[in-house]
Amino acid sequence: MSIVLNGTTGITAPDIDVTAQTTVAAFDAGITLGGSATTLDDYEEGTWTPVLKGSDTAGSFSGTVIGTYVKVGKLVVCHCYIISATFSGATGSMEVDGLPFTVDGSATKVFTTSALRTGAISNITGSEIGYAVFNTTKVSFARNTSAASHVTIPVSDIGASGVGVVFSLSYEIT
Repeated sequence: MSIVLNGTTGITAPDIDVTAQTTVAAFDAGITLGGSATTLDDYEEGTWTPVLKGSDTAGSFSGTVIGTYVKVGKLVVCHCYIISATFSGATGSMEVDGLPFTVDGSATKVFTTSALRTGAISNITGSEIGYAVFNTTKVSFARNTSAASHVTIPVSDIGASGVGVVFSLSYEIT
């Protein structure tokens, strides 16, 4: 093994002992693997506040909500847990707002939810999905009506209490 510094081979066959180290190496400019296009320079973990609402009229919502996310570069993976909620006065389609970052505007960079679970929502077929809406912080929900058709889930299908929505979502940001 050799270490190259400024184009000149420096130390060869170094004797490095890392067993007693108690600090973490920090790379403020990121880590580059094979060129600048592959620099990993952003990692973040955090929380967000999911808000169940209607697309036309938000309505009134209360309940237990938990939102967490991990962001690596442009990729965001978030988790949403809404349970034992009360929901009233909303119109339009069911949405969850408040994603931690604005969704990219490209169709190739938005992914659907996985493990969508719903409670107190009628007409559930088992093939419901959630998807991030371009250039927003929203997730919309739809159900399959046939092999080639999806329709949004209307808030009129949501019960007044005991509402539950749990999902994981991956999406890219600009």
